[in-house]
Amino acid sequence: MLVELMRAQSRAQQVNEQLATLRKRDLIAYTACGAKRRAIYMQLRDMADAETRLISSLSTKLRLVDQSNVRKALATAEREKMATGPRPWDFDAERPKN
Repeated sequence: MLVELMRAQSRAQQVNEQLATLRKRDLIAYTACGAKRRAIYMQLRDMADAETRLISSLSTKLRLVDQSNVRKALATAEREKMATGPRPWDFDAERPKN
């Protein structure tokens, strides 16, 4: 999974470099060449978005982001809020059977 994360980061960097190159050119020209550049730009933008989502997902799965720690802290806080003492299903075991 770590290898896939590194590959995704490399692809994202390449796509972002190509996007930066295209941003320097005229994308609003109403010519065939301008339309082609816009189409390429939109495809690259979609690819960059997909790579970003993949990197985020893999980072979370590998526990490289704080999201996993935050979830753990929230679960601990919820456990501490829970009432202590006997649980409703424990009363049946304590009740004498006739």
